[in-house]
Amino acid sequence: MFSGCLYKRFVVGAKGWEQIPCISFYREFGNLMADGCDYVCRSRPRTVVEYEPTFGAASDSEDEKDDNLLPM
Repeated sequence: MFSGCLYKRFVVGAKGWEQIPCISFYREFGNLMADGCDYVCRSRPRTVVEYEPTFGAASDSEDEKDDNLLPM
C-alpha cells in the first residue's frame, strides 16, 4: 500500500485522500462488513424445533414415583 501511495503521489500527481490506492473499497469496507454480518447472522430461515422428550412423559401414578429410593 505504501508503494501505491508513492506511485499515485509522484507519478499521477494525486493529493490528499486520492493518493490512497483503492480508496473506494476502503470507504465502503465498513458497509460491506455490516452487510456480510447481516447475511450470515440474520438471513437464515428461522425454524421452530418442537420439544420431543427423550425419556418419556412424567407420570403421577404411585407405581412410578421414586420415593422408595431415599430411605427416610
